Amino acid sequence: MSVSNNSNSSENSVDLIDLMIQIWKDKYYILLIIVSFLAFSIFQLNNATFTYDIFLKVTPSKQISSSQKNSQFLGLATIIGLSTPQSSTGNEFEMYKTIIVSRIVSNALALDKQFIESYSKEEDFDFPKDLLEKKFITIVDESWRSVLKSFLGLPSHTKRITLEDLVHEKITSKISVSTDTISNITTVNFKSINPDFGIKLLKKVHEIADNELKKRSLKRTNDYISFLNEQLLKTTKQDQRLSLISTLAEQQRSRMIASSDLSYAADLFGNLYQSNSPTEPRIRNIIFGGW
Repeated sequence: MSVSNNSNSSENSVDLIDLMIQIWKDKYYILLIIVSFLAFSIFQLNNATFTYDIFLKVTPSKQISSSQKNSQFLGLATIIGLSTPQSSTGNEFEMYKTIIVSRIVSNALALDKQFIESYSKEEDFDFPKDLLEKKFITIVDESWRSVLKSFLGLPSHTKRITLEDLVHEKITSKISVSTDTISNITTVNFKSINPDFGIKLLKKVHEIADNELKKRSLKRTNDYISFLNEQLLKTTKQDQRLSLISTLAEQQRSRMIASSDLSYAADLFGNLYQSNSPTEPRIRNIIFGGW
């Protein structure tokens, strides 16, 4: 039994030695493969576009949190058929988080010619000249799919791309929004080649979203103020007049908040900042990914 075990151990040793000998014989091929993958990784790194993470942290604005609905007016509104505003601080802030990644922001950015020129320069992206002049371009599909559709007698449609579509694809859709459930602090994130420009871009997007909510609130409060003034002229009952006057004061306060230069729905929580170094692509992923 011991003889058999010794013979197996000897065979295993011989196999291992043979393997090492074979590897040594093929060392130049192995070295060539290693050098090739390393050269390919270096080539990828030299041609990669490195991006930085830009962060903007916001919290619900304290301005509108102190503006409360008048409970007396709610009962009166039911009688006279007025639909009272149901928005609160939380709803305004949720709307802010929706607008900041919406086409409302894309449209505002697309209308800013100076911004488009700055984005092309800083982010190394050239917008088609026809798109900048006409605000849209029409693309005719000339691929094999179009030929196949024509052969089968199927309809083939042209594609109409607007400047807003391209801005949404390159900028707005790349913005991510996340909220910490414990602290209720919302982080808005964007990746940019030029971190300084990325900070300016994210700040501009924040201002567009906040100003959009300001305009909506201003229009809504103006409509309510006009309505309340009309009701004051018609109402003679003392208790109803007091309720209308109290609600009118609240609406005027809301209008004052929406008319100010301060943040409306979202307050900045500290300054905007960037990652200390590029976050994408990761060097180790490129090097080890080649293997």
